[in-house]
Amino acid sequence: LGIYAMIEVGWFSFYTIALYGVWIPDAWWRRYFGPGRKHGGPIDEPESVAAGPHDYVVYFDTLCPICRKSRAWLQRLDWGGRLVFRDIHDRETMEREVPGVPYARALKEIIVATPGWHAGVGIRDSGFRGILNRVRRLFVGPKVLGGFEALRRTAWALPALWIALPILYIPLVPTVARFVYRAVARNRYRLAACHDGTCELHLRALSKANLDEEEIRRIVAQARRGRTL
Repeated sequence: LGIYAMIEVGWFSFYTIALYGVWIPDAWWRRYFGPGRKHGGPIDEPESVAAGPHDYVVYFDTLCPICRKSRAWLQRLDWGGRLVFRDIHDRETMEREVPGVPYARALKEIIVATPGWHAGVGIRDSGFRGILNRVRRLFVGPKVLGGFEALRRTAWALPALWIALPILYIPLVPTVARFVYRAVARNRYRLAACHDGTCELHLRALSKANLDEEEIRRIVAQARRGRTL
């Protein structure tokens, strides 16, 4: 970054070079770079590692092919190993870590807990540093976000996306992005191939504001059955 700052290299050139990291095989990331040592398992499996005070915890639908591919892209861009992933169908973990998030909402949009949500960063700090941490907590977290806001906030942890961050805050861009995100999230099981009744079950669930316990039980059972195959 220092070299790029000292010479006249356009932002497009830097962004293009940075995105080459997306195409590096996952096994190489895990072996030669930091994130692999923390993330551990296969890229399409949720982790159970503890979240640190500077980690973003991403809750995603492990039954959704598009969601799994999106998670794979996020992990490739997570050069600093700051993303920890959770399965929304693990209800015990969800109720313990983000008790205010209904299951129906987690099915409809990605959920992200920002740094400090689990660790309470800054609560015990005193003096001038404590004041700064209180101000930081007031404006930038920790929070539980969903949908486009969750992805935009997560981009702060991914250096390859920093160059695009200002665009995500331009007036009207968030409005359009929210509309597009909701449309894709609502129809993600139509856009991706699935089997074993997953599409039918989830499309019916996504059309409802609230889910009854029987539907929740069936979806969770299906998720657990898929993890044991």
